[in-house]
Amino acid sequence: MKKILLSVALLAIKLTSSAQLVETNYRGAFEPGSTTLWTQGWASWTAQNNDYKPTTDNLPLVINTNTTLSKDKVYSMVGYTYVKSGTILTIEAGTVIRSTGENALIIERGAKIYANGTKDLPIVFTSNSAPGSRKAGDWGGVIICGAARHNLSTGADAKVEGNITAFYGNSDDNDSSGVFRYVRIEFPGQPQKDIPNSELNGLTLAGVGSRTKLEYIQVINSGDDSFEWFGGTVNAKYLVALGGIDDDFDTDNGYRGTVQFAVSQRNPGSADQAGSSNGFESDNDASGSFNTPITQPLFSNITIVGPKNFGTIVPDAKFGDAALIRRNSACSIINSILIGYTESGLSLDGKRTIGNLLSGKLIFQNNYLSNNTLETGATTFRVRGTSDTIVNGSSITSSTALETFALNSVNNNVIDTDVKGHLVNPQTFIAANVDFRPTDGSQLLAVEEDKLSSNEMVIFPNPASNNFEIALYNSLTNSIVTIQNAVGAVVATQHAESNTSRFDISNLTNGLYIVSVRNGNNVINKTLVINK
Repeated sequence: MKKILLSVALLAIKLTSSAQLVETNYRGAFEPGSTTLWTQGWASWTAQNNDYKPTTDNLPLVINTNTTLSKDKVYSMVGYTYVKSGTILTIEAGTVIRSTGENALIIERGAKIYANGTKDLPIVFTSNSAPGSRKAGDWGGVIICGAARHNLSTGADAKVEGNITAFYGNSDDNDSSGVFRYVRIEFPGQPQKDIPNSELNGLTLAGVGSRTKLEYIQVINSGDDSFEWFGGTVNAKYLVALGGIDDDFDTDNGYRGTVQFAVSQRNPGSADQAGSSNGFESDNDASGSFNTPITQPLFSNITIVGPKNFGTIVPDAKFGDAALIRRNSACSIINSILIGYTESGLSLDGKRTIGNLLSGKLIFQNNYLSNNTLETGATTFRVRGTSDTIVNGSSITSSTALETFALNSVNNNVIDTDVKGHLVNPQTFIAANVDFRPTDGSQLLAVEEDKLSSNEMVIFPNPASNNFEIALYNSLTNSIVTIQNAVGAVVATQHAESNTSRFDISNLTNGLYIVSVRNGNNVINKTLVINK
């Protein structure tokens, strides 16, 4: 008997960043039984009532010399403040910046921000309104621009949305925009006047490179997305999205970073009336093109708490999916919890997105989905826009087929109807006693199964074209080898007569397959990609 960890070593995931994931034996953002949550000390669940001192100084509209903001002052923005290229803005731990109106902090490409707060002295960007009067969209947000690649057709220079006169992108995926650590961003997020479909988010990351440090960041009551990435390769850990109006984690235009340990919680009465509010939303670009680099982030150990988890409160009708992956995105989600959305737990939109799933670019494994129900009574999974044939000859044409794929044993996803008993206290909105840790004995923890370690089998080559070989490190003669396609159908069966066996796959089409070796109660599963 071996403990099957919720491993991050997934063969089909080709990471483009240098981020190293922490291997865990639990799903979601928080370790069970931990006496110290990573949100303790710096995050806030009651920002509406936080007491801040009055402002003492205004930030200039242009910062073009190296500048340090002191924790002994309280600053206000009076418009769009630009930190110009070549300039360093340092913000001391414990500094508070209060603003109301059309304003934002913009770190231009080539500039750097060192906002290095601490657990006990976080840096706070917040509303300048009085306690009890603060609301989403009181001010604009924080925008960080970098020189990493994106997939827009504008060339190296892509313009930030809206009325912001700043550009991002180039060819340096290892670019650094500085450090953003132990920071709260409260009541940001504004639509841009007279510019349709253009908004400021809580934290906008535009072409930000992988040497930038992002961790311990909370966005509270954003009037648009809490976090949005446009291209870039920056990695992040320990993020909190609380009570946002639009999407919690939005990825576009070739973002390829890794995010681990993040949590979002919704206010059931607040959703985006101009669209739909989702936990994850991911597009390759606005048209779903094949532009490269493709949007291919990896999210691991994320807890998404939707609006259906608050007793008798009826969620706003504009809430959507826990994860909406569309427009040729290859966004991968592993080791995560997705609960309480009104339309679905996972929605794949479009044949190109489904093609990414079948080819192994998009991975959905080791996740827990609960209390996600379509109003029509369909399953937790939804497929949209699949009327055209998938290029590689395979297709998932219904939610039933998607559910079959997602529930394939090698993907190790769990579907449940009621999250109660699995998380300590996820059903309290904006309260200090909210607790997203798994309970003892929960399905969110690693389980004991009668499986061999996947390290005892190697498939090569992988991807394969017309044939492949299996090498077994233990003698498993007379084992049965089966190959299943993306929807769980067995397409080939063969006996393994020795430690090395060769298999003819010339009759199989391109796509993602599961190879299983069974000998008595011993089972090994591996992912195989066929690409001819």
